[in-house]
Amino acid sequence: MPDYTHAPEPLGVPTRRAALRLLDAVLRRGESLESALPAATRAIHGPDRGLAHAIAAETLRHLPDLDAMIDSVTKTNLPDDAKARMALRIALVQVLILGTPSHAAISTVLPLVDGGPRKLVHGVFGTLFRANMLLPEVPTLPAPVELRWEAAWGEEMVDAAGRAIAQVPPLDLTIADPSETEGWREKLGGESFMPGHLRLGDHDSVPDMAGFGDGAWWVQDIAASLPARLLGKGEGHVLDLCAAPGGKTLQLASAGWTVTSVDNSQSRIKRLRENLYRTHLKAEVVNADILDWAPTEPADAILIDAPCSA
Repeated sequence: MPDYTHAPEPLGVPTRRAALRLLDAVLRRGESLESALPAATRAIHGPDRGLAHAIAAETLRHLPDLDAMIDSVTKTNLPDDAKARMALRIALVQVLILGTPSHAAISTVLPLVDGGPRKLVHGVFGTLFRANMLLPEVPTLPAPVELRWEAAWGEEMVDAAGRAIAQVPPLDLTIADPSETEGWREKLGGESFMPGHLRLGDHDSVPDMAGFGDGAWWVQDIAASLPARLLGKGEGHVLDLCAAPGGKTLQLASAGWTVTSVDNSQSRIKRLRENLYRTHLKAEVVNADILDWAPTEPADAILIDAPCSA
């Protein structure tokens, strides 16, 4: 009797497929990289998850330059969302940024084309590799962004922004119990700027880090954490408006407030609920537009940070 089960993909391909899903979520569906990470990397674990994140992040960081490189050796420009272009982006960023051997970079992306122009992908990659092409030290900003920023702040600021974008950003964590900050600093490394805060440089994939599954901390930019810190501890009722994905809701709930969180995005509300469940914190969650919504009872405080301070 024939075996109709699917053979496992070659080593390394699931990681690149996860990176492809991440890029698709960001570029086609408009999700943030971090919000797309859990679903896109569900099938891989540990270092593979971290690699998928790194591939996607570096691809986004250098996207205009990668595309210009690809377009320089193709007779007609590939569509932005074509699998061939996506596969080439992933292959090139591995070689040029992450130091992956060329044979591993191309062999692990060809299966992503799924019946498409593999020969084209292989040929374009080979042409660029033999030409010893390099990415610029300062990534090129997307043209509309560069023009808008230059008009507002000048060429010098645009250049500084490009240099900043070239750097891998640190990861800020908010510790659920500020009294445990030093303990988590010893476990995870990094530095703390205030109780309840930890900043990491190099780190493992977030879901694989100690304390994540137990809800001991959550990822939150230090700037985004400041508004809730200003409210401090409380025993009253607070409205967190435009709340999802919920970092401030978690801060307020862990500080003793009774929280009502309101947001109009169903997908972001789902993530907020997941974060509450993971951290064992409680809040009333309302999916509504605050322009059309009214609380059923008075509140002691209202927090609205839109757009987010981060």
